[in-house]
Amino acid sequence: MQKSLLIAALAGLGLTAAAQNRKFVIPAGAANHRVDSEITLRDSAVLTAFLPHMHLRGKSFEYRLVYPTGETQVLLSVPKYNFNWQLSYYLEKPLLLPKGTKIECTAHFDNSANNPANPNPNEEVRWGDQSWEEMMIGFFDLSVDAKMDIGRLFRKEKQSQPARTGADE
Repeated sequence: MQKSLLIAALAGLGLTAAAQNRKFVIPAGAANHRVDSEITLRDSAVLTAFLPHMHLRGKSFEYRLVYPTGETQVLLSVPKYNFNWQLSYYLEKPLLLPKGTKIECTAHFDNSANNPANPNPNEEVRWGDQSWEEMMIGFFDLSVDAKMDIGRLFRKEKQSQPARTGADE
């Protein structure tokens, strides 16, 4: 990537985005339930920080990049997540992400009786705002060129439809 693009983005607009999953169900008693999320950048951006967010059953959280080339890179692993100690993690050096980079997150939840913070290991748990419910959000901070259409950054590109010629009918 070009150094000038990195400088333009760092001098540009900062925003917080998220790779999240709102459709999970953690079974009652599950000690290590996995939940995944992902989001793909539709333009280049500079990654600067992370903030994993779960509630009382959160056990671990990992952020990975999948570059357009297929190469993968683990950027942050929080093996012992603690709801009472939620931190932002800042990259030592901002990282330029090319268009098409996917940010993947994997969280594990402990809904067992062995989790002392668990409000009720006998119930399945879904997304919710209250701490006795759960969330799975991989917040991350980006810098982008101030002239960029921010709505385009994550919007899925429309698939072009082949033109009908009449021969298909």
